[in-house]
Amino acid sequence: MLEGLLFRLLTRLELNSENCVGLARGHPKELIERQERLDFIVVGGRGVRQILCLASGALLQIVVVIKEFRRRIMGEIERDVGSHAVSLDVGEKLRDPSHLSFQASG
Repeated sequence: MLEGLLFRLLTRLELNSENCVGLARGHPKELIERQERLDFIVVGGRGVRQILCLASGALLQIVVVIKEFRRRIMGEIERDVGSHAVSLDVGEKLRDPSHLSFQASG
């Protein structure tokens, strides 16, 4: 029975590998719980060879999904911070008008 569940999990992870960020955003708690359970099976060496292979494959897929999600989140954070930094630079220039030149109309 465990072998069937692991095969199903691995298949679903592989089918959703293109949408790993959506998977991580939609089911973060479930991914972490599965990772912990699979880690217990793999590290503990619990089960026959086929179960260990399926658990290792599913664990690897989950780790890849989580790493990709973290990488993209960090990219979004850096992009947001960068855009705010640009906004702050513009704000500083507006507060210090010494760089502006005004021409008198005559």
